[in-house]
Amino acid sequence: MNKMTMFRDRIRTLIVEHEIFAQRLWRGILSFVSLMVINHYFGYLNILNHGWVAFLIAFGVAFIPTSGVGLVLAIYLVIHLANLATDVAAILLLLFLLGYFLCYFYQSKEDYNMILLPVFSQIGIPFVIPMESGLLGGVAEVCSIICGGTISFYLQEIRNTASSFLEEGNDTSAADVLLHQVLGNRLFYFYMVSLIVTFLVISLVRYQKVRYAWLAAVLFGSVAEVVIMLAGFLVTSVPSKVPALLIGSAITLLFGFLLIFFFRNLDYTRVEHVQFEDDEYYYYVTAVPKIRLAAEDKKVVKITEDKPSRKGNNE
Repeated sequence: MNKMTMFRDRIRTLIVEHEIFAQRLWRGILSFVSLMVINHYFGYLNILNHGWVAFLIAFGVAFIPTSGVGLVLAIYLVIHLANLATDVAAILLLLFLLGYFLCYFYQSKEDYNMILLPVFSQIGIPFVIPMESGLLGGVAEVCSIICGGTISFYLQEIRNTASSFLEEGNDTSAADVLLHQVLGNRLFYFYMVSLIVTFLVISLVRYQKVRYAWLAAVLFGSVAEVVIMLAGFLVTSVPSKVPALLIGSAITLLFGFLLIFFFRNLDYTRVEHVQFEDDEYYYYVTAVPKIRLAAEDKKVVKITEDKPSRKGNNE
């Protein structure tokens, strides 16, 4: 455990020492992965559907603020879908604009969740977004979770019906998909409830004044996610999605543990209870120290053998 903690501290120290570079590197990697996912599942415009294009865009995005990353990815996705059908891209653009307005109104700082949640949803791990926001964000981020969940389900249904948009003479419209296959789909409401409940459980439990609150938040949030989605699959008669749900939940749970390891380092074996008073109140304080390991103090002692002087040798 000490070695893991030392490894964690070294990584954190390295990131702090090179904070600007680390932020740019993280934005670049996240953008590149997101762009490649978009190309794979929604690559309808051939000129953009290349790895080198994604790399160049990600390289440029690395130098802009995090809030701008989501905007660039959203525009990139809208351009791809415009090549599939104009109304599909138009409705997606309206959903993004409505989402940005709501996030601004409710002061949600992580508006990039509206694009990251759909991206991670395509690879089967959408719940890593409410996990991250619940542990590291505020309660207001529920707005970005709701908007991102709606967009992700809409995109999933567009993927399922993409062939009908490409057929000549087919009268399928994006409005029909939104009204009937999204808003008229019972699984959509189970999906939205699971995202919201998972986020709220994690966000509220982590603030509780109990030991291992963050660990409990991750466990309870993961259980809530699985139970609600299992109920949804059973009600809508799609049990074939259960294995993918369990695999995605396991990855989300592991992701939560990693967040705890890197961002929460409390030593509950050395909890201290302090009591003191002033003229008006008694104070009862529970102090939980952070895990800190003293840096290894290595001293190098140079030992040299005294050589006899030349004069002594002559004698």
